[in-house]
Amino acid sequence: MTKEQPIDIETHVSQLTHALEELLAQIAIERDCLARRDAVQLASSTERKAHLIDRVNQITAALPAPLPTLIDNSSGPQRAKLEADHNSLIELAEQARDSNAVNGKIIARSQQSARELLAMMTASESNGLYGSSGYSAGPHSIGASVKA
Repeated sequence: MTKEQPIDIETHVSQLTHALEELLAQIAIERDCLARRDAVQLASSTERKAHLIDRVNQITAALPAPLPTLIDNSSGPQRAKLEADHNSLIELAEQARDSNAVNGKIIARSQQSARELLAMMTASESNGLYGSSGYSAGPHSIGASVKA
């Protein structure tokens, strides 16, 4: 192992930590957009989140080896630091995964609600209960002309 490699690994770990922290913050912003039903900001937030995920993948791919391998190949204080960093990264990644899953559930529930509302609106028009004007759409509606 060269003397410069630990510095390079530390830089990558620091960049990865920062990117995961930004990702967590962006997921929180996305959740706020979902709660406010702000479609414009949600689109922007989702785009930013995708960019951050790409960044995490780029930083991870730039490591000289997977962190567990780097830990196995190190010793002493460097090993202890890499183990602590690895545990922190795993915790951040799990938080991001879990928070993103919650947002996914919110989106799924919103879509379900929209489908149910559409089904109720479509059913009421086709069943002759009420039309889009608010009056009965059936042939026996009040106000329909009666033929003698």
